[in-house]
Amino acid sequence: MKVPSTSTIDKQAEINNGLVVPSEKKAKRFVLTILKDGEWLPMTSDEMDAFEAQYPDIAKFWLDPGPSMESLQIPKIPDNVPIYESWDKAAKRLLSCLKKN
Repeated sequence: MKVPSTSTIDKQAEINNGLVVPSEKKAKRFVLTILKDGEWLPMTSDEMDAFEAQYPDIAKFWLDPGPSMESLQIPKIPDNVPIYESWDKAAKRLLSCLKKN
Protein backbone atom coordinates (compact mmCIF):
# COMPACT_ATOMS: atom_id res chain seq x y z
CA MET A 1 0.00 0.00 0.00
CA LYS A 2 1.44 3.38 -0.98
CA VAL A 3 1.46 6.18 1.58
CA PRO A 4 -1.54 8.41 0.86
CA SER A 5 -1.39 12.12 0.32
CA THR A 6 -4.00 14.82 0.55
CA SER A 7 -5.32 16.85 -2.28
CA THR A 8 -8.09 19.39 -2.68
CA ILE A 9 -11.38 18.48 -4.29
CA ASP A 10 -11.45 19.90 -7.80
CA LYS A 11 -13.52 22.96 -8.71
CA GLN A 12 -15.90 21.09 -11.02
CA ALA A 13 -16.85 18.64 -8.26
CA GLU A 14 -17.54 21.57 -5.94
CA ILE A 15 -19.75 23.22 -8.56
CA ASN A 16 -21.60 19.97 -9.29
CA ASN A 17 -22.18 19.28 -5.59
CA GLY A 18 -23.30 22.82 -4.78
CA LEU A 19 -20.32 23.42 -2.50
CA VAL A 20 -19.19 26.67 -4.06
CA VAL A 21 -19.16 29.59 -1.63
CA PRO A 22 -17.78 33.09 -2.01
CA SER A 23 -13.98 32.97 -2.14
CA GLU A 24 -13.52 35.09 0.98
CA LYS A 25 -15.49 32.50 3.01
CA LYS A 26 -14.35 29.38 1.19
CA ALA A 27 -12.87 26.71 3.45
CA LYS A 28 -10.43 24.24 1.95
CA ARG A 29 -11.66 20.67 1.63
CA PHE A 30 -9.35 17.72 1.46
CA VAL A 31 -9.70 14.07 0.55
CA LEU A 32 -7.27 11.25 1.33
CA THR A 33 -5.93 9.78 -1.91
CA ILE A 34 -3.81 6.79 -2.89
CA LEU A 35 -1.59 6.26 -5.92
CA LYS A 36 -3.00 3.50 -8.16
CA ASP A 37 -1.66 2.76 -11.61
CA GLY A 38 0.11 6.14 -11.76
CA GLU A 39 -3.04 8.09 -10.84
CA TRP A 40 -4.09 9.63 -7.52
CA LEU A 41 -7.58 8.36 -6.62
CA PRO A 42 -9.73 8.87 -3.50
CA MET A 43 -9.38 6.03 -0.99
CA THR A 44 -12.27 3.57 -0.67
CA SER A 45 -13.72 2.60 2.72
CA ASP A 46 -11.85 -0.72 2.63
CA GLU A 47 -8.55 1.02 1.84
CA MET A 48 -9.21 3.51 4.64
CA ASP A 49 -9.89 0.66 7.11
CA ALA A 50 -6.65 -1.05 6.04
CA PHE A 51 -4.74 2.23 6.43
CA GLU A 52 -6.19 2.78 9.91
CA ALA A 53 -5.22 -0.77 10.92
CA GLN A 54 -1.70 -0.40 9.52
CA TYR A 55 -1.06 3.10 10.93
CA PRO A 56 -3.00 3.44 14.23
CA ASP A 57 -0.74 6.30 15.41
CA ILE A 58 -1.91 8.42 12.47
CA ALA A 59 -5.54 7.23 12.48
CA LYS A 60 -6.02 8.28 16.11
CA PHE A 61 -6.13 11.92 15.00
CA TRP A 62 -9.48 11.43 13.22
CA LEU A 63 -10.85 8.40 15.07
CA ASP A 64 -10.65 10.03 18.52
CA PRO A 65 -9.42 13.61 17.98
CA GLY A 66 -9.97 14.92 21.53
CA PRO A 67 -7.00 13.55 23.48
CA SER A 68 -4.83 13.10 20.37
CA MET A 69 -5.14 16.72 19.31
CA GLU A 70 -4.47 18.03 22.82
CA SER A 71 -1.13 16.20 22.95
CA LEU A 72 -0.12 17.22 19.41
CA GLN A 73 2.85 19.57 19.48
CA ILE A 74 2.78 22.18 16.74
CA PRO A 75 6.09 23.94 16.11
CA LYS A 76 6.20 27.74 16.01
CA ILE A 77 6.69 28.98 12.45
CA PRO A 78 7.44 32.63 11.56
CA ASP A 79 4.57 34.47 9.85
CA ASN A 80 6.63 35.16 6.73
CA VAL A 81 7.20 31.43 5.96
CA PRO A 82 4.79 30.14 3.28
CA ILE A 83 2.90 26.94 4.08
CA TYR A 84 1.51 24.91 1.18
CA GLU A 85 -1.33 22.37 1.28
CA SER A 86 0.58 19.89 -0.86
CA TRP A 87 4.19 19.03 -1.56
CA ASP A 88 3.92 19.69 -5.31
CA LYS A 89 3.23 23.41 -4.83
CA ALA A 90 6.28 23.73 -2.61
CA ALA A 91 8.35 21.77 -5.13
CA LYS A 92 7.22 24.01 -8.00
CA ARG A 93 8.18 27.10 -6.02
CA LEU A 94 11.56 25.61 -5.19
CA LEU A 95 12.24 24.74 -8.83
CA SER A 96 11.15 28.20 -9.91
CA CYS A 97 13.55 29.82 -7.44
CA LEU A 98 16.39 27.55 -8.56
CA LYS A 99 15.71 28.33 -12.21
CA LYS A 100 15.89 32.09 -11.56
CA ASN A 101 19.28 31.77 -9.87
